[in-house]
Amino acid sequence: MSVSVQNQPEPRRSKIKILETYLQNPGNFSILVLGERGTGKTHWINYLIKKLQKKQNPNSLITVNGSLHDSTIEYWQQKFKEANEGYLIIDEVEKLDKKSQDVLLQIMSTDENGSYGFKEKEFKVRVIFISSFDVTTLRDEDDYLSNVFFDRIAQLTVELPSFYENVNGIRKDFIATWEKMNFKEHDTLPSEILFQWLEKNASKFHGNFRDLDKIAINWHHIKTFKKVSDIKVLDEIKEGFNKYYHFPGHKAQPHNSFHFTKGYSKNEIEKEWK
Repeated sequence: MSVSVQNQPEPRRSKIKILETYLQNPGNFSILVLGERGTGKTHWINYLIKKLQKKQNPNSLITVNGSLHDSTIEYWQQKFKEANEGYLIIDEVEKLDKKSQDVLLQIMSTDENGSYGFKEKEFKVRVIFISSFDVTTLRDEDDYLSNVFFDRIAQLTVELPSFYENVNGIRKDFIATWEKMNFKEHDTLPSEILFQWLEKNASKFHGNFRDLDKIAINWHHIKTFKKVSDIKVLDEIKEGFNKYYHFPGHKAQPHNSFHFTKGYSKNEIEKEWK
């Protein structure tokens, strides 16, 4: 995708600017960044941090995945030490086990100077949590995050929009995706019929930019190896997308409820419910 914030369509641009102000907040408040898969959460966090680092002294940037970590006090104390005077990113926060959540709550209790640590409050760290789960699931379902832990990490919260909130921007997003691929042959942008299909079906691209990556790759592949019309290419794209490589709808839902998906017809919603 394009790295220029100004080139991003609304409402994504406004959300990125909110995230940028959060990163510059003078307090060491934690940040929770939400958004479905492929909406650019990790990309924009890293982009904005690097942008800020150009204006300041270089800061450390440590990333931990919620499913790949140690639950001990020593492990998390070391991560805060490595991230001191910088940033600690915890991706897929919903996968943290309850022991890690308890340890983090202890470490992130601050002294009067806003410093973190288990016994000695010695670290100045901006902690950024990332999740592709819906906020209601994180907040209300105790299977993932404890209520007190969610309350602690959601001090500053921003959610990057999905394509169904940004139908008018999907054309620009696909062009940025296509240019990013840097195809050497058949690098001409696809014809208008593809863009019309993208705009009509934006609400179904649950993979967001990841779905656009796959569509661009497959369009280029078909044009490279088959001499067929653009209509035929689109037919193959649609068939392959629906069968194989589209990202499925979000499955992280409470066990006792069904979430309706925006942009789907009554018959499609009924089929999804069944």
